[in-house]
Amino acid sequence: MLSEFKMLDAAKICDLLLDMSKKGESLLIFSHQNPDGDTVGSAFALKQICSQLNIRAKCVCCGDGAPYLHNFYWKQDTIAYSPGEENNFDFLCAVDVASPKQLGFLAKLSGKFRFMIDHHKSGEPFADYFICPDASACGELIYDIYALLTERGAAEHDPQTARCLYAAISSDTGSFKYSNTTGKTHMIAADLADEINNACDGGGDCAEIARILHDSRTVGELRAEKLAIENLRFACGGKLAYLVFTADMMEQNSLTELDLGGLVDLPRSIEGVSVGLTIKQSRTDPRSFRLSSRSNAGVNVAEICKSFGGGGHDKAAGASLEADSPQKAEEIIIPKFAAALEAEAARDSGNRKQS
Repeated sequence: MLSEFKMLDAAKICDLLLDMSKKGESLLIFSHQNPDGDTVGSAFALKQICSQLNIRAKCVCCGDGAPYLHNFYWKQDTIAYSPGEENNFDFLCAVDVASPKQLGFLAKLSGKFRFMIDHHKSGEPFADYFICPDASACGELIYDIYALLTERGAAEHDPQTARCLYAAISSDTGSFKYSNTTGKTHMIAADLADEINNACDGGGDCAEIARILHDSRTVGELRAEKLAIENLRFACGGKLAYLVFTADMMEQNSLTELDLGGLVDLPRSIEGVSVGLTIKQSRTDPRSFRLSSRSNAGVNVAEICKSFGGGGHDKAAGASLEADSPQKAEEIIIPKFAAALEAEAARDSGNRKQS
């Protein structure tokens, strides 16, 4: 329950960080498993801010870490977690992590977190929280902290922090084209763009960040996309498009989890499709499946994913579940999304009749 923890805002996070700085305390910053640009960009932006405040900080994540495409904004060799690493820091915090489950095998540490910063509507807070579902990305909330600290004179404008934040926001908004993009999103992006493009530190500009995030792919990702196109499946008269990636498919085609990262956007991009899904079987645990969903219509995919123990946003959500086989996973997942699409069609039909 939210009442178990205190609600924070940008000002209170600033106060907390400044108090840590005064006391010489350290911070271990966690991203969620299967990391995306927002969780990694937000984590490294916060690390950059901590560096200005003389707070020793490090970013970590369970699993394979972030795709190499995000390497341009971190300043350490790896974000892989080392067993017992939490004991080397005074406090733990999480960014863009909606629930302990998103920490993967590190969920056992959830009771030790000092605070969490997140923008998901559905989730399970596990520490004092700064949560704003109206934000397009967690990067917007880190920006609020950054802007307030610079306004107070506690931190200076820093192009590398700006690059991390711009990448985080650009990633979660699909380069500012998703429906979660707001007027505030554009104003923040404009402020960051000025800082980045006017910097003389040899770092990349906004165009380079966009190219790396949205227009650059590995050979493995291209192989995965080819395989995905060949194995596209449809339901609900073409309104639902989905992919099922089995462990065998990944093994036979020498693919990794990172190669499959952006494939959920492929079924969603097809003309006439209202909901796009990817169902990925774990290579290490054949009974474990990862569901990613995207909606182009009125279907709230977060509510469906919540029924599997997951969550996210109305139009972008995910979940993990267990099934005896890929076929069984498909039989569990597809009917729920099909029912939601049928319900939406019935609502649309009723609305048309009333009008």
